[in-house]
Amino acid sequence: MTAFEHLVVALAESVPSRAGGPADSIAVQVTDLRLDLPLEARFDDAGLLATLPRGLLATGFDHPLDRVRLTFVLGGSAA
Repeated sequence: MTAFEHLVVALAESVPSRAGGPADSIAVQVTDLRLDLPLEARFDDAGLLATLPRGLLATGFDHPLDRVRLTFVLGGSAA
């Protein structure tokens, strides 16, 4: 588990902001990104710790997953 704010930064940095260019005759730029992800989270003395789930198999013995919904907007504010 890692600090929640570090997880958010890592998620945002993992998405390329643009692809292609003049040499490819096409360019795509990400202007906003919306994520809705399952999350394993807990509080401790350091604050909120979180990680993405380790797998897809729910055994019934694990704590239920939380969800996080994030919106990133390039150069503006979310509507």
